[in-house]
Amino acid sequence: MAAAWLAFALLVVLLGLGIADLAYFGEVSRHIGSDLLNIGGDIGSIVGIALGSRLGYTLAALAAFAALSFVWQRSVIRIARAPLSGSLKSQIPQSLALLLGYVFLARGMVLTGKPLGNIDAFNGNGQSQANLTLNGSLVTLQALNDRRAAAPLRYLDDTTAQRIAAAHPHPFRYQTSNPPSRKNVVIILLESWSYKYIDALSGNNYRATPYMDALIAKSQVWTNF
Repeated sequence: MAAAWLAFALLVVLLGLGIADLAYFGEVSRHIGSDLLNIGGDIGSIVGIALGSRLGYTLAALAAFAALSFVWQRSVIRIARAPLSGSLKSQIPQSLALLLGYVFLARGMVLTGKPLGNIDAFNGNGQSQANLTLNGSLVTLQALNDRRAAAPLRYLDDTTAQRIAAAHPHPFRYQTSNPPSRKNVVIILLESWSYKYIDALSGNNYRATPYMDALIAKSQVWTNF
């Protein structure tokens, strides 16, 4: 009985995540994934949106979960409460068939060859195809694994950092000895650009970003920050 309700709770979580991912993807054109782990300070806004402009989604989700709970109670829970029927000889083949079905589903419904697994959907595919391949549950699981393996970056140890701070107490107040040229300083921060398609950075010859290549040749560039 407890296992049946636990399975229902897991199903509700997956369906809820799928609905949330569907609504989120329609707003920002990306899966909920890692953003789900960074919403601690935005709960109030999310609740306001759910009860405001997305009230239809919220009511539809609650109605779907209520209907699913009713169906689950009438079908799965009723079967779970019923005593086992049939002899041991009939139960063993049924259990083996169920186990084979689980293995078939776990392999991604692939009978031969390498089973489907967690692959890099963006490797060799376009943005649209990758987004169609992924789903909210898979992206969230991958984000959880990445967050668990993440470690803080330490480019300098404490001793080196203190030595630099003592030698340069005000690094952002540095004044150059060159005469002023009356030119503005423009800082360009690139987001969601692929490194390999910028010829000036990767050394390739795609010629996809000629203006950026020309700017890089005259600029100070930081590619790792």
